[in-house]
Amino acid sequence: MTIPEKLRHFHHPTLVVIGDFNETILYRALDENFDEVDRIKAPEPPIIPPEGSVSPGGGRFSNPAADIDRGPDRSKYAKQIMEQVEPILAGDIKYINLVMPAELCRRFKENLPQSQQGMITKVIEADLSHEPLLEIIERLSNINRG
Repeated sequence: MTIPEKLRHFHHPTLVVIGDFNETILYRALDENFDEVDRIKAPEPPIIPPEGSVSPGGGRFSNPAADIDRGPDRSKYAKQIMEQVEPILAGDIKYINLVMPAELCRRFKENLPQSQQGMITKVIEADLSHEPLLEIIERLSNINRG
């Protein structure tokens, strides 16, 4: 994809990570170029049969202990993203921009080696994965403009 001239703010090779808890897309941005590098799908969560009971009046209620803890799945997904990111960072990438929910940003940063933490220059902690790509690029370009 070619970035319109007014939005060209990627003057150095930048990895832009846009995602949510279902899918993450990695882009390489430089000058007018914004190219998809990889797409990572989250593993499907296991299907757990609903647990619950029937009250004496015939109503059904669920067991609060049956709530599914997504933490381990999300941790595994963040590691899966990092496995795809590591070889890309071994190339010429100078900066990283993150556009994903706060929890996923935190997990990404936890998995990023300390020596590369300084590469993260822009962060949007929001699920914008379904927004038009040009709108996301515009939001990133406005971060340092104040």
